[in-house]
Amino acid sequence: MKIEVEGIVIKQTPYKEKDAMISLLTKNGMVSFLAHNVLSLSSKYRSSCLPFTYSIFTLNSKLDKLSLSQAKIIKSYMHFYNSLESLTSINLVNECICKFIDEDNTYLFEFLKNYLELLDRGFDEITLTAIMIAQIVKNSGYDLEYNSCVKCSNKKNIVGISYTHGGFVCKNCFDNQTLKKSKEYLKTFRYLFMIPPDKMAHYVIDSSIGFSLIEEFCSYLSTSFGLKEIKALEMYKNSKK
Repeated sequence: MKIEVEGIVIKQTPYKEKDAMISLLTKNGMVSFLAHNVLSLSSKYRSSCLPFTYSIFTLNSKLDKLSLSQAKIIKSYMHFYNSLESLTSINLVNECICKFIDEDNTYLFEFLKNYLELLDRGFDEITLTAIMIAQIVKNSGYDLEYNSCVKCSNKKNIVGISYTHGGFVCKNCFDNQTLKKSKEYLKTFRYLFMIPPDKMAHYVIDSSIGFSLIEEFCSYLSTSFGLKEIKALEMYKNSKK
């Protein structure tokens, strides 16, 4: 039986000499399949299976195993390899999706597609990266509270963020595990979680706030999942020096 799937390649894992397992993010979640001979320079489907490529695939389905039959590129983002900032951003987003998002997630596809499109058009990279990492947090199973105080549910007098407690903290509940933040910082924090995928280009956030939040979100994810580090984060940080 043949099935057709459309999505964005997020991972290519070599298998044997010239084959690879392809991980694809689609509207219906993650799909993985074996692509025979795709690592060969002569493979006609090689470019369709490269990471960050948006393609449509025809797959053979046999005994619950999927293998590539045909592929066609919808859009390629290969020129991102010429921009260090874009490449490190994509690598960071990609690693976080692979490590922290469940295979059945149907929410992130539109965000990832619009993120790549807007990055391709030259929209602010830090804003896009911060939105993507926030949305990964939101869908990781360790969502943060961004509408009211996580301790007392008060919506007024929010003065800080506690990653230990899990989100916004008001003036009355402020403690030594809470990071006191400016109104703009708190507003940006909430914006990153609330923005729908079709409004990602609505507003450019302050770059210093965005960069700090990216670091905080990544640290929160690593801690929540018991990981020592997110490898792509250090390269992303170095690209800003």
